[in-house]
Amino acid sequence: MEQSKTQSQLEDIENIIEVSCGTTIRKSKITAQTNLTKDIQYLGNGPIFKVLIYQSYNNLIGFLIMTLYMIVGSIFIGQYLGEPGLASSSVGTSLELLVCVIIIQSLSVGAISLIGPSLGQNKIEDARNYATQFFMLVVIFNILMPAIILPLKDYIARGLGATTEPVFTYLSNYMWVMYSVVVLAYTINGALLPLLRQENKVKEAMICLIVSSLLNITLDAFLFNVFSDKLKMQCAAISAVISQLVIDVWILFNFFGGVKSMGIRFDKNYIKLSWFFVSATFKQFLPAAFNTIPVIIAQGLISSQISKYAEIRTTQYQSIWGIFLRLVQLMIQPRIGIYFGF
Repeated sequence: MEQSKTQSQLEDIENIIEVSCGTTIRKSKITAQTNLTKDIQYLGNGPIFKVLIYQSYNNLIGFLIMTLYMIVGSIFIGQYLGEPGLASSSVGTSLELLVCVIIIQSLSVGAISLIGPSLGQNKIEDARNYATQFFMLVVIFNILMPAIILPLKDYIARGLGATTEPVFTYLSNYMWVMYSVVVLAYTINGALLPLLRQENKVKEAMICLIVSSLLNITLDAFLFNVFSDKLKMQCAAISAVISQLVIDVWILFNFFGGVKSMGIRFDKNYIKLSWFFVSATFKQFLPAAFNTIPVIIAQGLISSQISKYAEIRTTQYQSIWGIFLRLVQLMIQPRIGIYFGF
C-alpha cells in the first residue's frame, strides 16, 4: 500500500515537473518571439536611420573643422613664407594624403569589416583579436614608410615638382619632419578613431578632431610668428606633430584598456598576424584605396607638369594649385563624414 502511494506521489511530481518545464519552454519561446518582433520593429521604424544621422553629423563636423585648420595653416604659410611656402605645401600634398590618410583609412575599412560584425554578434574576443592585429599592421606600416621615404626624400620632392628654390628646400625639410614623426602621429589617429566610432563613440571622435585642429591652429600661429625665419616649413610639420600626438595619447589610453567601457582594445594574446585577417583586410583595402589613389596620382602629376611647363611662373601656379586643392577638400569633407557615419 505504501509502495503504491509513493509511486503515485512520484508520478504526480513528474507531471508537475513536465508541466513546469513545458510552461518555461513556452514562456521562453514567447519571450524570444517578442524580442524578435521588437528587433524587427526597431529596424523598420526609423531609429536606425536616426543613429546613422547622429553618426554622420558628428563625423561631418569633425572632418569639416579638420579641413578648416588645413586652410588656416595655408594662410599662415602664405603670410610668412609667401608663394614658395604655398608651392611646397601644394607639391607635397599628394604624397602626404596618400601615406598619412588614404592608406591608413583604407586599411581601417578592411579591419572594420571584421571588427564590426564581431561586435554585432557580441563576439568581443574576436573583435579584440582583429583590433590587435590591425594595430600590429599599423606598427609595421610606421616602420616601413620612414625607412622607404626618408632616404629618397630629395628625389621624391623633385619628382613631385619641387624643382625651384626655395620650394625644394622648404619641401625637403618639411618631409624630414613629416615622415620621421608626423606619419606616426597621423596613422594612430587615422587608424584608431574609426574603432571608437565602431563602439558608437562618435562624439568622442569628433571632439578629438576638433581639439587637434584648434591646437594645430594655435601652434601654427605661435611657431610661424616666433620661429618662421629659422624653421620655415618645419613650423607647419612641428605643429602637426604636437597637435596629433596630444590626442594620440588619449586614443592609445583608450585602446590599451585605460577606459574599461571600451570593448575594442589591445590584447597581447593576439599580436601574431593571421592569414585570415590579413587576406580579409586587404580584400577590402584594395577597392577602398584604389577608389582614391587615381585622384592622388592626378594631383601629383599636375604639380610635376606645372614645374615642367610653367617655367618662370612655376612657383606662382603651384601655390594657386595648392589653394585650389584645399578648397576641393573643404567641399568633399561632408561626403567623407557621411561615408564614415553610414
